[in-house]
Amino acid sequence: MTLLLASLLTAASGCKKKSVVPQPPPPLAPTTTTETPPAPTITLSASPSTIQKGQSSTLTWRATDATSVAIDGGIGSVEPSGRRSVSPAAPTTYTAVATGPGGSAKSSARVTVTDEPRVTPPSPPTISDGEFFGSRVKDVFFDYDKYDLRDDARSTLNEDARAFSERGGIRFVIEGHCDE
Repeated sequence: MTLLLASLLTAASGCKKKSVVPQPPPPLAPTTTTETPPAPTITLSASPSTIQKGQSSTLTWRATDATSVAIDGGIGSVEPSGRRSVSPAAPTTYTAVATGPGGSAKSSARVTVTDEPRVTPPSPPTISDGEFFGSRVKDVFFDYDKYDLRDDARSTLNEDARAFSERGGIRFVIEGHCDE
């Protein structure tokens, strides 16, 4: 009887409708995310931006997300951040280019060069020709019945000549009188 009961239970369980077990979904294909690398950035500055001929200016730069940095104007490849002293003879615009996986970026800085300041001598105070003669030109006299000059008279004539060379454009007359 146990056999009959076991067969009956087996047959009864086999006659009932079986429920469909859903199959698990197929595995998802791996997603590939391609991130765009960030674009490089660069800043370039010159301090001071105006110099006199012969002086120097300091270029300062900083780049991010760059694999290479170059500055024109004879500088070439440089580290991503740094400083360089420059002494251009003429006004110059320096351009830095940063290149990386995300592209490239540029920045420029201009150094203006001026001539050395001209030193102009102070202009002498303006005085009239009469005041000039009265203050700078001295008379020279000959000794009685002599035609040659004493040493002090020669020195006075030399001082007068220097005074006249400093003040061009003066016209004067040299006179001589005889004791006859």
